[in-house]
Amino acid sequence: MMEEDVVLELKKIANLMKRTIDQKINIKVTNTQCMILNFIYDNNNRGRVVYQKDIEDFFEIRRSSVCEILNGLEKNGLIKRCSCDSDLRIKEIKLEKEAIDLVFEFREFFNSLTKKIKKNISKQELETFCLVLKKMRENLEGLC
Repeated sequence: MMEEDVVLELKKIANLMKRTIDQKINIKVTNTQCMILNFIYDNNNRGRVVYQKDIEDFFEIRRSSVCEILNGLEKNGLIKRCSCDSDLRIKEIKLEKEAIDLVFEFREFFNSLTKKIKKNISKQELETFCLVLKKMRENLEGLC
């Protein structure tokens, strides 16, 4: 593979993963919404409160995009935003029961997908790949 093909290959993999996830998960949510629900669930389970800013920072998504995603989740009855006692300008994000069910459904599928992706890849190859991906992300940080 030529070095110029790296971006193209990453895009192809991202497209394949998105298509695969979109075909398997509940049609009520997108794969990005599923990942955000999972993030909220994990943090809540650790006793942490989640705010919009936490999602922006973790996923490196713009404020307007996160706001749109959360509006969709709230419209579908999957989350609720509750006023924070210490600062009325920010809202705590809490999952509704149906969202928790989706998280478990998504996790089961995601674990299966992860096994398929890692098939025939050694632990050392995977570690090297993850290190290279991390370096690529760091190289891109600050460009936008």
